[in-house]
Amino acid sequence: MNKSVLTLTILFIFLHITLFAQREIKGTVYEKDTRKPLVGASILLFTVNKSILKAQSLSDETGHFLIHNPPMGEYMLIISFMGFEALHLPVSLTEKKQTVTFDYKQLARNSIVLSGIDIKVNKPLIAIRKDTIEFSASDFQTADNASLQNLMQKVPGLTMDMEGNFFFQGKPIKDLYVDGRPIFQNSPNGSGDPKKIAQVLMANMIDKIQVADKKGMDGLIDPGKNEKVINITIKKEMKKGVNGAAGAGYGTDGRYNTGANANMFRDNKQVIVMANSNNANTSRNPFSTDEATNLNENNPGINTATNIDGSASFDLTKKTKVNFNLFRLSNKANSDESHQRENILPDSNFRYNSTTQKETRLNGTAGYVDLEMQPDEKNKIGIGVNITSSNSHSSSQNKYITLGGSHNDTINTGRIINTDNGNNRRINFSTQYTHQFKKQGRALNASFRFEQSATDNDQNNYSLNNTKAAVSDTINQLVKPRLGYKMFSANVSYVEPLSKILSLNTSYNFTNTTIDNNQQAFDYDNIKNGYNIINKGLTFSFKNTNQVQSVSTGLEMNKGKIQSMVSLSYNINNSTSKNFTNGVNYQQKINYFSPTFSLSYKIDNYKDLRVSLISMPTIPERSSLMPVVSTENPLYIQLGNPDLKPGYQNQLFIDYRSFSIKGLTFGASLIGMLQDNAVSTSVYSDSTGHQVSKPVNVSGTYSFLPNLSIGKRFAKSALTLNYNIALYLNRNINYVNKIKNATTNYTLNNSFSGSWMYKKLLEFNAMALIQYNGNRYSIQNNAYYDFIDYKIYLSVNSYLPLNINVGTAAIYNSNTSLQQQFTLLNGWISKTFLHDKSLLAKLYAYDLLRENKSLKSALAPTYLERAQFTVLSQYFMLSMTYFFGKKGPKQPGEAQ
Repeated sequence: MNKSVLTLTILFIFLHITLFAQREIKGTVYEKDTRKPLVGASILLFTVNKSILKAQSLSDETGHFLIHNPPMGEYMLIISFMGFEALHLPVSLTEKKQTVTFDYKQLARNSIVLSGIDIKVNKPLIAIRKDTIEFSASDFQTADNASLQNLMQKVPGLTMDMEGNFFFQGKPIKDLYVDGRPIFQNSPNGSGDPKKIAQVLMANMIDKIQVADKKGMDGLIDPGKNEKVINITIKKEMKKGVNGAAGAGYGTDGRYNTGANANMFRDNKQVIVMANSNNANTSRNPFSTDEATNLNENNPGINTATNIDGSASFDLTKKTKVNFNLFRLSNKANSDESHQRENILPDSNFRYNSTTQKETRLNGTAGYVDLEMQPDEKNKIGIGVNITSSNSHSSSQNKYITLGGSHNDTINTGRIINTDNGNNRRINFSTQYTHQFKKQGRALNASFRFEQSATDNDQNNYSLNNTKAAVSDTINQLVKPRLGYKMFSANVSYVEPLSKILSLNTSYNFTNTTIDNNQQAFDYDNIKNGYNIINKGLTFSFKNTNQVQSVSTGLEMNKGKIQSMVSLSYNINNSTSKNFTNGVNYQQKINYFSPTFSLSYKIDNYKDLRVSLISMPTIPERSSLMPVVSTENPLYIQLGNPDLKPGYQNQLFIDYRSFSIKGLTFGASLIGMLQDNAVSTSVYSDSTGHQVSKPVNVSGTYSFLPNLSIGKRFAKSALTLNYNIALYLNRNINYVNKIKNATTNYTLNNSFSGSWMYKKLLEFNAMALIQYNGNRYSIQNNAYYDFIDYKIYLSVNSYLPLNINVGTAAIYNSNTSLQQQFTLLNGWISKTFLHDKSLLAKLYAYDLLRENKSLKSALAPTYLERAQFTVLSQYFMLSMTYFFGKKGPKQPGEAQ
């Protein structure tokens, strides 16, 4: 018996050692001259002949590095840092020697960088620089004159949706910088539209693509946001002279497309100017290679657009930077539309079918200037001013029929004519200040923002409604809403370090918004032939004031791999609404506590886990407070609700991400939200098809969003694959004819993208989105409606002798709700001229099959809607483009 116990004990110890013993290569690295630890030194573990990279790490702030659980065998460890001589250290891992330690390794300065270890074939595809993920543009093959967008689509983990928006591991990218400077900036801590910049810059200009979490001016990540930023670094040889492109194309049916851009990049300044004018429903220039953006270019109607953008960033002094942005837009659109709306009632549905002819015109100008000053290392100041002005005109003619009952009987028919002229003016001023005290970690942050806007509209509505009783109801009105908006906000926060790892944070926030809405409405006087009769039901003077104050305090811990924060805020929310016309006043006052908790654990340099729990107030949209939002369609009146209460949202966020030196990225996240006093809708429908809706407060709404993203780059075959799957589960509470309705929406998105360059001769790009939508309505005994939307894109580019390029792109779209499908097939042939291939001639064919359509479906909490629009059809266009400026030497990964 004792022998058995002893045997089992020995076996247990052996298994314990076998299962839990872990191999490690660790050490510290210092600068030889100063004896200071080197932060961010590259630790590369190669096979003995340096042909295959097996593992990679970086040194931390203490110079310490660790390679966890490498396989047993003989290796060569290379320690390198920019500007220093590299160390080559032999490593042997056996069953007896599980841990190898290099306690004190020194690197000497050397003008030769990464001596002898820049192995092109087997070097890591992904580099980690502290909290930044970095990709080298030379690792991705691109064709001549390819855009930055084409390059970004080859990066693992970096994806683009059907509308041209970028995501990294499923997280949205809202800002793109060039050499750390904002481009087309329109807000503090913002840098404009990444998809616009990605189409302007050329791939052969780019040195590095860097991805990081979005941070505020204080350098902290907002736990309530889940956004990424991209920084693009420009090659040194491209920082000479001016480069860019200019092109023009003309085609059949009078189609044209002209565009130009000029770029100047220096270490202390950068300027980008771009312009485009076309009537081809596109935001692309005629020389663009980004055919995939056509997925969003079968827009409704025929659009004629002119855009002019200018962005500049200068270093006035070493301590002062200024950024400018100027934008001018002119757009005209004509469209024919067909809508089928199915309104959900407690015991039945009724259908509203309409055909509409619409014309819209929009002219807008916007300017932004941002000043960044850093008088010394302790102080930083930012000032931003944004001014916009726009005017619009729209006119529409609508014919409709409303069907109801078990036999789809006609209950209403008629026509509607609307015109609307609007003018909007807005100014936004913001300033931010950060002060670092002498004591390490002690800091003061303050920010102020003021915004004022004014909107004027003149809306003329004429409608003739025939009910099932053959009684006509004619409305002829002139409505003049005048909306004024003012907002002031201030924030002050202070950080006091309590120890090396613990700090105390306190802050105070104040926001005050005021909305003035004065609306005049007149009915048509047939005797005097004018709008002389005041409509008292639509005429009012209304003012809303909302004031939010919050005081918060919390503790933040930063201990190596673990960072955590816990805080508690006390919020005071006062809302007052006054309708001076009828003397009715509304007042809401809510006080509450909101806790916040976040935890970040850096497992190693390539894996991290984040968890946060946030409680925050939500303020109703200002448009939902208005007594009458719209009177365009007398069958569908949307009322405001000045008695809305501020809401309260609890959010849980879990995020895990990992990277591999061989080009594999993985990300998984989970977001859960529970809302109290959420803003929903109450709808009332009568027997004639009229429907009146207004926003109301409800409780019990929640949403659930798991997301998984996988990306892989196969360097040898030049193939990049990305896959993302996301589930949206949302429960909404609303009211239909005073009966409570719980609507549950299920949306499942499966997206796939791939890019492959075959021997610099063929390039394939593919994108697919399969979206499932389903709604369950409790008022109809849990009736369920669903549909699937398929969008599949494939393009093929062939690069032939004599600098000829032939390509085609097919976009397949299928919608089971509309029971329709179509294929948009485009093709082109182009040839480059001159020794540097700077002159391009291109013949482009759009919609070769003449099948192009625009199909849209929506499942809303109280209705289902299907819509079709006229779109651009087949045309052929010949264009010429000249690429000017220094192109720089060919990179190893670039196609000839």
